[in-house]
Amino acid sequence: MATITISAYEIYIRPKGDKNTRVNLSDFSNGNDLFVFLSEQLANLTIENGDIDLIDDEENKKVLRLEPNTLAPFGRQLSGILESGEYGYESKIIDRTNGRNVANKGLNHAELIPFYFQIFIPENLNTGIVLLQRFKQFGIFSIFSETLKRQFRESFVDFRLEINPLVSDEIVRSFIEGGELNKITFKTLNVTPEIIGQADQGHVMQGENARIEFSIVANKGERLPFLQRIRNAIVNGRVQNINGLFNINGIEYDKVSVTVKLNGRTRTMDLSSLANIGAFFDITDEVIMDENRGHPNLISIRAISNGIQDDLYNTIYPNENVVEL
Repeated sequence: MATITISAYEIYIRPKGDKNTRVNLSDFSNGNDLFVFLSEQLANLTIENGDIDLIDDEENKKVLRLEPNTLAPFGRQLSGILESGEYGYESKIIDRTNGRNVANKGLNHAELIPFYFQIFIPENLNTGIVLLQRFKQFGIFSIFSETLKRQFRESFVDFRLEINPLVSDEIVRSFIEGGELNKITFKTLNVTPEIIGQADQGHVMQGENARIEFSIVANKGERLPFLQRIRNAIVNGRVQNINGLFNINGIEYDKVSVTVKLNGRTRTMDLSSLANIGAFFDITDEVIMDENRGHPNLISIRAISNGIQDDLYNTIYPNENVVEL
């Protein structure tokens, strides 16, 4: 199953030339509201006169568009599906069941992958939340954020829009100290032919089609003791690479994820980058997949994202009321 991840970012506005000041998101530059601005910009990425407006990043040969009829405003939240893909090379598309060619991808053709997005712009506060889905190693952060920042600069020359990974010591403390660690999983992405051969003699299989996972799971009602070591490594900066955090005899790993219970909810966080802990949430085992498309079910991923958003909002604004969705 493909890895499905939610990446969390903070979104805010600052005056041009001032990197330390954040302004009111719902009332800046003579009464403008960032929520209204984003709603209009995203709505423009839809069908008009039979054509679909595209964001075309020619330098990186990547396109972005809104999947028709998916933009869903709700209160101060926007969500939907953005489609993105790369072009600039030719390839053949075959049917795996018979090996026959079903299509040819040309230089100007892009294979579009759907990505869920969710933006929450609180009223009369200075920091919002952006959640972006990743599919395997693919994501849309660069083209998404650069597009919105450019459009914002053109509309408000005296201000700048910032979208950055949502990482802070407060978030680390909330998830790592306040949560209960239920499971820690070590993963390797390099499955050798020798390992596959031992598992099933004579079975032909490529290494990229499988992975090895080693999990330590707490018994019911118990918790694992590893969270404090993770927090200390992040806060003190002693360990830069996740591979140096735990030494387990006989196990080599590329990725580590932790499953934490916090505020009655279970969250699985990807710790592949210690510098960005709290910004990535692995929801592979939680989200319901659409069997016909091989991508997350929209209702399922929206419900999971709402829960993540609530937890992050509580961390950023502990004295504010949570907006129930």
